[in-house]
Amino acid sequence: MTSGALTVLFIAHWFTKEQQGYFYTFGSVLGLQVIFEMGLSFVIFQFSGHLFAGLNWLPNGDVQGDDHAKLRFHLLLRSAFVWYACAALIMLLILLPAGILFFQNKSVLASSLWLWPWVLLVVVTALNLVTLPTMSAIEGSGRVTEINKLRLIQGVVGSTVAWFLLVSRLGLWMVVAVPLVTLLSSVYWLYKRYPSIVEVLITPITSAADSAFSWKAEVWPMQWKIAVSWICGYFIFQLFTPILFHFYGPVAAGKMGMSIAVATMVNSLGFVLLQANGPTLTKFAAQKKWIEFDHYFFRFFKQSLVLVILGYCFIGVFLYTFQRLPITQRIIPFSDMVILCFGFLISHVVSMLAYYLRLHKQEPFMVLSLIGAVILSLCLYEFGRLYAELGMVVSFLCVNLIYGLPSSLWLWAKMRREWH
Repeated sequence: MTSGALTVLFIAHWFTKEQQGYFYTFGSVLGLQVIFEMGLSFVIFQFSGHLFAGLNWLPNGDVQGDDHAKLRFHLLLRSAFVWYACAALIMLLILLPAGILFFQNKSVLASSLWLWPWVLLVVVTALNLVTLPTMSAIEGSGRVTEINKLRLIQGVVGSTVAWFLLVSRLGLWMVVAVPLVTLLSSVYWLYKRYPSIVEVLITPITSAADSAFSWKAEVWPMQWKIAVSWICGYFIFQLFTPILFHFYGPVAAGKMGMSIAVATMVNSLGFVLLQANGPTLTKFAAQKKWIEFDHYFFRFFKQSLVLVILGYCFIGVFLYTFQRLPITQRIIPFSDMVILCFGFLISHVVSMLAYYLRLHKQEPFMVLSLIGAVILSLCLYEFGRLYAELGMVVSFLCVNLIYGLPSSLWLWAKMRREWH
């Protein structure tokens, strides 16, 4: 969160308003990778946690324990690696030219300033996609501390490189820094720390071993539902800046993008409590220890909610007190920001309820997510076109308050009662 806050400050100081718009719209357009990923990383996280109820890691990075569970874990890794490699290639072939067409049609900057940064960003992001399933599997197995330590190093180094590029007046090239550092460090870390896992990824699967694990029967039923929900999440959270970029240009898109970045940082701070304890909760779910499961979840739920509320209160006080600072002119007006934060607070509660149910290796939120995404997308487009950022933030809050929260509470209570 600290690096994110500093990045916001650096962007506000060193970028022009037009560059800021391109920066945040790059991220929103690139968010379309969820269509190609199809939510598989979360599914792998869940399956890995359930399989590791009977497995553990050796110091050399190999797996020991029940032979059948070990074989199934290896087959899960191998199948996921192949899936992500294909997804990365398709993403590269579709998203790269689509992004060029989108930005070129509304370009206010010379193509030399945004074209090659965009090309390299898509290429590096696609390659990062290939490493994602293995990292998710290791994290789901219980190695949360290791993964978080690696992510901390990646965040610090990547942000430092990005800031250096920014203050060196290299403009939008800074967007490549964090994903490039993440890619190089992830590949090196996997090769040095888990060489046996890397060997599993490149070893062909025999037909006899393949019978121990069926992607179609075990993973796909949950994956396609998660995929629909995650794609809906794109339309819920990432449509703001492309719509404003299209109708009002990069300056308006940049203000909205920075505002959403601030709100997302707060939500991420609260959600990290649940993610850090995800493997523990997954094991309780696998063992059907519902009392322990609920005890830990609700404790983290309360702590997360308090953190998010305090974070938004701090932001509100800061923005109100320093309304005349140049940085506050780079985000949407104060009243609009308050509305946006309330909308994000509600979405945080909904996300935690969805996370609770997904820990059961189920995805009951698909239909609700699809309906919500359709409603909100139509509202964002129409009211964004008519009233710019005010129409969008009011739509976001109203849809979350009137539809998102009540329907999520109803579904969560229903599923919890049936499953437990």
